[in-house]
Amino acid sequence: MPDPIPWVASPCWVIEKHRDYAQFFSAVRQLELPEDARFSLEATRPGAEVAEFLKPYLVRTRQPGGIFKFLSSEIQYYSIPLNAETTARFAELVETHAAPEICNYLLAVRGEEVLLNWYDFPDDPIYVVGSVAEQSIRSFADALGSSYRFEE
Repeated sequence: MPDPIPWVASPCWVIEKHRDYAQFFSAVRQLELPEDARFSLEATRPGAEVAEFLKPYLVRTRQPGGIFKFLSSEIQYYSIPLNAETTARFAELVETHAAPEICNYLLAVRGEEVLLNWYDFPDDPIYVVGSVAEQSIRSFADALGSSYRFEE
């Protein structure tokens, strides 16, 4: 079965596991991703305040089925501009909400290209496309207090 979630293509940067979401959303712009990049995320149980923030960015909704039939709520997909306003708002929201109330996974995309992948938010490492300059990766990882490596 093909993986339904797109991943950052290799080679890529790997930022070790990080659990402070507010730091992540405050620091993500240090990666200097393209201006037209967007967050793409999946949510099944967003908190009320998070759902209100996400509402204008809803792309589609699907009912659980197949391997996801155990879920008790519909799955919602959002596409959000990755800009100073939205990252600041996310940083505020995560201060008062647990990870499941934010999203299940988070991508940064530009068109069809995946620039950043944080699947199983927050238990997995953060993967960033290999074309991002190491200085940007270093600044981002330093802001998170995390280590990083380049993976072929």
